[in-house]
Amino acid sequence: NGLDSLCAGCTVRGGHGGGIYCDSGTTYIAGTVIRSNTTGSSQNSAPDGFGGYGGGIFNNGSLTVYQSSIGENTTGSGVNGGHGGGIYNGSILQVFQTSIYKNLTGSSANSGNGGDGSGIYNANSIELRNCTISTNATGSGDSGDSDPLPGNGGDGGGIFNSGVSCIIDHC
Repeated sequence: NGLDSLCAGCTVRGGHGGGIYCDSGTTYIAGTVIRSNTTGSSQNSAPDGFGGYGGGIFNNGSLTVYQSSIGENTTGSGVNGGHGGGIYNGSILQVFQTSIYKNLTGSSANSGNGGDGSGIYNANSIELRNCTISTNATGSGDSGDSDPLPGNGGDGGGIFNSGVSCIIDHC
């Protein structure tokens, strides 16, 4: 990784472990459909047993998405559901004229929480311009069999922002 890559006019569909994994470097995605991808679920019962992150795209580099469609992607379940059904962003993300729809985050088990940010989970810097973000849904929390404190459902059905920068324009 660390290399530049370009995906134009592609279809990324039906993958397990997410559709696109950008670990580092610069990636450009244009005119592409990223649909029906799923990250793995955690079998770990420890408190850090999360479902996978980034059902459609996992980004930890510099990513630009232009005139694309990101839909019907799902993160896995675990003690806590995975974050970012459509996109998980841990670095720099720009999205222009793109539709992000019907993505889901994973549900929890053992009194954990549902995944956050079913459309987009942002942990760093994001810029969205002229996008449509619709009908995304977060995972449910689990009431647990032995724990009296139930888990919470996920937050941020469209966007969950815990990052340092978030620009949203005409979305």
